[in-house]
Amino acid sequence: MKKLATATAVTTLAAMTLMAAGTSQAGNYGPYSAPAYGHHHSPQQRQQHILQHHQQNDPAIKVKAQLAGLRAFLSEAQGGAIPPQKALAYVEQQIAPDIDFATMTRMSLGRLANRISPAQRAEAESTLRKNFATKIVEAMGDIRGTRVTISATRPGQSRGELVVPVRLERWRGQPLSLNFRFYQSKDGWKVFDAVANGQSAVLFYRGWFARQWRGG
Repeated sequence: MKKLATATAVTTLAAMTLMAAGTSQAGNYGPYSAPAYGHHHSPQQRQQHILQHHQQNDPAIKVKAQLAGLRAFLSEAQGGAIPPQKALAYVEQQIAPDIDFATMTRMSLGRLANRISPAQRAEAESTLRKNFATKIVEAMGDIRGTRVTISATRPGQSRGELVVPVRLERWRGQPLSLNFRFYQSKDGWKVFDAVANGQSAVLFYRGWFARQWRGG
């Protein structure tokens, strides 16, 4: 597979506390909808369950904890450069558990996911994961000088979705608004997409994957 191209918004998106792939399998979802897991309940039962789980395990707490952990890791270097392998190891060990790359990749592939082989789907997920991890490492220096405001968790547009809004005021460049989209997996709340200034990571990668397969 050719080297993955990146847009500025998605690069910044990956840099700011984006967390890599979990292991849960994708459920039923539309192009812009949160994956659906578990038993079917009435709308009232679903909403009550989501609110109860939200209170016990607020996704915004996860985002705050990831940001605090990342800044603590960066402070160890005392302003100096961090060896790339050490930074990548941190991403895999500390950031990785909170994003479901399997679901993100399947959503990014869209209908193409049903037309390619399991090996090609695995390759697509691996490429997506490596790109995100690499971009986090590349942007770590900018995180030191960025003011981050994490707002309260709110309901998303699709059923069962929660959104954590984040605003980044960077020491260079324009402010950036991020929306981390969470769904309730078997293992707790997971990020399945993020939107940077209106640009969805899933839709960005969907276009990229489509171009790659059309071009052979």
